[in-house]
Parts: sequence; C-alpha cells; structure tokens
Amino acid sequence: MTSRTEPTASLLSRLCDEDLARLGVQDEDRPAVLSWAAEVATDETDLARVELLVERLAGVIGHSERSAGVFEAVDEQHRLGRGVLAVLALVLAAPGVREALARRQIASEVIDATLADLGWQVHKDRQVNGSTGLHNLQWMAMVWAGRFLKLGRLQFELTTSDVGILETEVPALAIHIDPSGPLHPELVDDSLRQATLLFEEHYPEVGPIDWFTCTSWLLDPGIAWRLGEGNVVDFARRFAVWKVTECDRDGLYFGFDIEPDERPLAQQWATLEAHNRVQEALLAHWRDGEHVVLASGRLPVISSELSEPAA
Repeated sequence: MTSRTEPTASLLSRLCDEDLARLGVQDEDRPAVLSWAAEVATDETDLARVELLVERLAGVIGHSERSAGVFEAVDEQHRLGRGVLAVLALVLAAPGVREALARRQIASEVIDATLADLGWQVHKDRQVNGSTGLHNLQWMAMVWAGRFLKLGRLQFELTTSDVGILETEVPALAIHIDPSGPLHPELVDDSLRQATLLFEEHYPEVGPIDWFTCTSWLLDPGIAWRLGEGNVVDFARRFAVWKVTECDRDGLYFGFDIEPDERPLAQQWATLEAHNRVQEALLAHWRDGEHVVLASGRLPVISSELSEPAA
C-alpha cells in the first residue's frame, strides 16, 4: 500500500490487517476499520473526501503549524461512525509520513512507534464512546506533520515557547505522555536523553533546543500533593510550573475515559470508582471542592548531563 498513483478505491480495497497493525490499531478495532475501507471504496463522494484529506495531510508534512486546517467539522461524524474518513485518510497518508521521517535518517523503530499513535487514539475513542472511531482529529494531523516523535516512554513535539520567562519564543520540545506504561524515572531519563540528541541531529535547521515543556493535568500541584510520592510525582517535580488553567475535563477524560457533559461537575464524578492511586487522588480532589488544573512546566535541556547514560 505505497503507490501514490494507485486509485484511492484500490488502495482501500487492498487495505489489510497488517497495514493497520503497523499503525498500532488494536485487534478489537481492525475489523471495523477494514469494513469502513471496503464500503468507502464504493462511494464516490466518500472517496473524493478521503483523497482531499490525504492531499492535505501530505501538504503539512514538515509544517505542523498548518495541521489545524487539515480536518473540518464535517469529518467528525460519518454514517459509519466517528471520524471514519479521517481514519482512512491517515492510514493512506502514513507511507508519506514514514518516507519523510526516513529521509531525516530517523530509525524505523522510532517511526513505527510514532505512527502507532493512531492506534492509541482509536483505542481511546473506543474507551470513551464504546465503539471504534476517532475524535482527536486535530491531534492526529499534528502527529502526521512529521515534527513529532515517540522516543521510549515519552512523545515529543517540536514547537516553540517562551517557557514563561523569555521575551520571545524559542525552539522547544513539548513532552506528551501516552498511556503506554508507568513513568519510571529511568525510562523518563532515557526518553529525555534520546530527544536531546535526536532532534538536534535530525532537525538541524531548527538550531539549538534548550527547553523541554509539558502542559498536563499530571503536573497539577494539588494532585501531586495528594499522591505524595510515586512515578507521577517524580515526573511532575522535574518541571518549574509557570501557568495553570482550570481543566476538570482532562481529569475526567484522561483519568476516567469520560468526555464531560453539561451536568454540574459533582454529578459527573459522584458515581465514579477509583481503581488506582491517581483516580483516588482525583476523586479526593473533587470531594474537597478543588478543580483539576492544566499546568505548563519547563525543564532545561542539559546536554552535558544527558549525552550518554552512565556505564
């Protein structure tokens, strides 16, 4: 499934389990995606939309600032499910993203891990909505723009920031945390080390990168206080927080796989049960009348300390 001249209908008809597995799409979701591909391949209107989306995705490779214009509201829903045409366009555009990253001499295993975020996002949609779909369309367009990499435990987005203390924005690596496992300190250290070396080597046009940033509810000082100790707290302590924004939605969405509705917050968490320490901390936070905050933190890149692991 690599030809750029092969008709879209043919590409969709040839889509197979292996193609989806390589993009991290899980066993439970592959039959639905393959069914979508077979049906869309016979619909001229759907095919035209998929072709347009693939063209747009190809156009933003290397230009993540343009990624917000790839998908529109019309792409969020489809008669077959949520984000159907967006998923198929992302699958068909993946070889182009893979080629662009390979031209930067990025290792194939890093590329595979990066593009497997599609599978994570489809999985998250099923957790939240109960069936296969995709609602994080803008996020996926950013990932497909080729300035985002999964390196070990963490994900990194090449961006710019004033990190709360500078007069102008400078190149920075925004850290994102996927649900691939615990935030063991040694794994975090390894990811930071990889990112420090890889981005400056393979994106030389960006110049020196002196800062990591992270904007996450996991950096909420109140949540860290309630947890007391552990991997999440150790991770949060790495960052100097410069901005917080109230965001209970992230506590519900990432902590409990719930997309908030219009009801008062107390009604939405009242019946929830905690199955881990983070969920316990969230519920205690809300019971005490507190709100979850989205915290933005900065961490300096210290190349001399991260250049090589200790022997």
